[in-house]
Amino acid sequence: MNLRDQIVLATKFGFNGSSSPLSSSQLKGNPNAGGAGAKNIYRAIDGSLKRLGTEYIDLYWMHIWDGVTPVEEILQTLQDLVKSGKIRYFGFSDMPAWVAMKAATIANERRLAKPIAV
Repeated sequence: MNLRDQIVLATKFGFNGSSSPLSSSQLKGNPNAGGAGAKNIYRAIDGSLKRLGTEYIDLYWMHIWDGVTPVEEILQTLQDLVKSGKIRYFGFSDMPAWVAMKAATIANERRLAKPIAV
């Protein structure tokens, strides 16, 4: 058994695109440089996996809801990451309780991966 199998690795994504390979001038005004949209979630997970030197994240936190991305888009993107094996589970932080409950309800109704932590 290797060391990676003995730990639970968690990381987060949110607004900040500063870890992006793009320069700060390229990030300014770029609607995909942060937030909870699918494009930013994919950018963020790929960056995290590379920086952490691993093939998957055990718990992937959505650190902040941007207030505009539809919950359905967030859930589908996280579901796709679970199905692809890039993440095992996900959780939500720093979001209104009603948004977290809406996400959990939609995930349950559509038989998608559900948030396991808030």
